[in-house]
Amino acid sequence: MTRPCESDSELQCWLYRPAKPIALNPIFEWPPKPLEIWHWYSAYWLAAATTTLAVVLAVVAYFIILPPLSTMQSVELKWVIQV
Repeated sequence: MTRPCESDSELQCWLYRPAKPIALNPIFEWPPKPLEIWHWYSAYWLAAATTTLAVVLAVVAYFIILPPLSTMQSVELKWVIQV
């Protein structure tokens, strides 16, 4: 059995060049393009994915489940149990 690179030169075998250039985050381009930046981040963050669910759960826990930070300044059994 032959290995995949034996028939090709090393350059052809290991130097992969995609047909299209790899897209970079548009936030690093100048001048700023707000619409492209919105599309870039909305494709990732607005999808129903585990990342989005984790962020939503963290926000809900912070504002609804956790007691106020002023209450947690001193250690008390009541808020420790709640957390």
